[in-house]
Amino acid sequence: MISLGVFVGQEIERFNALLKVMRYTLDQLDRAIQGTVVMSADLEEMSAKFLLNKVPPQWENVAYPSLKPLNSWVTDLIERVEFLANWLYNGSPESFWVPSFFFPQGFMTAAL
Repeated sequence: MISLGVFVGQEIERFNALLKVMRYTLDQLDRAIQGTVVMSADLEEMSAKFLLNKVPPQWENVAYPSLKPLNSWVTDLIERVEFLANWLYNGSPESFWVPSFFFPQGFMTAAL
């Protein structure tokens, strides 16, 4: 089970990187809307994507592949993070949600 432990650690790192980018960009957008920082082109594009219910490119660059609209994407992200948190805190699950991983092929390799 050591290889699965390495795999879940890598997945957690990838999700933490995504959540870090999300937190930073949302904080910057909030500050730009308040007028305390300059509204950059990236932040303006992010705001426009929100209005269209699309995932901003800043997030897509570090996220798992998905064609879902923003609202479904966020719900899916929460479920994925909860699945990994459950695995981390309660041990290996009885069954695995393979599509929830950034790199499902890595899971298959680790399981073998």
